[in-house]
Amino acid sequence: MFIFALLKDIYAMSKFELQAPFEIIDTGTFIQYMPNEAVIVIVTENDGTPIKAKFNFVYESNLGEPKIEVKQDDKDKDAFLLTIKHSGAVSNFGFLKPIQVGSFNGKILFFNFRADLNGIEDSALIHYSWYTGKEITK
Repeated sequence: MFIFALLKDIYAMSKFELQAPFEIIDTGTFIQYMPNEAVIVIVTENDGTPIKAKFNFVYESNLGEPKIEVKQDDKDKDAFLLTIKHSGAVSNFGFLKPIQVGSFNGKILFFNFRADLNGIEDSALIHYSWYTGKEITK
């Protein structure tokens, strides 16, 4: 408990600035150590509305190149599903550019990720970023 109290006092959040039409609002890295379970990354709007990206890795032995399927979650209106189909290995795999996934605090919301997986018995390493773009005008 004492160590946590010390770390809590020195913890600071990073802010990122881009010379582009985007602002990074959250970024991180995690290891998905349970390959059959979806991992959910959440960013929350000022009004408390969560926006969720659900990662799911699916092994298909006869698949050539890895593939990404993106769709709205039928069971959760605040979520989208990222299904990454692979045949055992994925290296620096993800979108070339951020994809638009909705709105966030009155701005257009984008998402991007990269994934690495060294075999079907390995844990996936996922780097992700949430971005906002231009303000939405009514």
